Amino acid sequence: KVAAGHSSAAVVALLLDLCHYDKRAFDLELVGVALAEACDCDNEETMQLLLSRWSGRCSSTQAQGLLRAFAARGDAVTVERLLSRGSTAMVQMDNQQRARLASCGLAHAAGDGAQRTQVLKTLLQAGADPKSEHGETALRNAARDGLSQAMKLLLGKGTNVNAVDEEGKTVLCVAACSGCCETVRTLLEHGAQVRMRCPDGREPLDFAADEAVKQLLLVEVEKLRMGLLDELLADEGDGGGKSGKGK
Repeated sequence: KVAAGHSSAAVVALLLDLCHYDKRAFDLELVGVALAEACDCDNEETMQLLLSRWSGRCSSTQAQGLLRAFAARGDAVTVERLLSRGSTAMVQMDNQQRARLASCGLAHAAGDGAQRTQVLKTLLQAGADPKSEHGETALRNAARDGLSQAMKLLLGKGTNVNAVDEEGKTVLCVAACSGCCETVRTLLEHGAQVRMRCPDGREPLDFAADEAVKQLLLVEVEKLRMGLLDELLADEGDGGGKSGKGK
């Protein structure tokens, strides 16, 4: 692990060869730990070496931590490699196992706009469930970070636009707090409820951290109010008409 994070790939290769020379068991779990360390330390050459040694030898369960680590780096290429199929697959698993593994990566997807979107797209193509708790977390994370394209991708695949977190806050509350009009607008266009309250009674407007976001939400609140008023007047009109006919 120490060598993977702080030494050259040549040193890591030597250590791996010594293990085989001594006929010790190839410790896949330890290689996975070393790979995660190399990932955290951005030791690209060592990462590629360990990936090649690890390929085809680990289970989907062993690969979970690694997939999360590469998703968190915004590394769609390696994420795709971990989820690959066929004779060159890094992880031997069936489609159901692959989908579960991909779903685990959704909540950890990171990176800038393009990176995040590509990682999410790769995970979804591998069978990740956008309607799962992991998908909802990915949507909240994108809203928090102001990434509207990533949000549109998830929403287009069916992620719940009105999902709430453990504190009862909706995704719209998170977006309002981030101060990004584009993400707020994206959620509203996909049906986010502007008056949906948290357990403490607050609603998205109360989280608005920016005046532009506040005005955008106020417009939607007013539209909702006027719509309800129109419905009320229409109902009263229908009732009045019926009463008139009765007389």
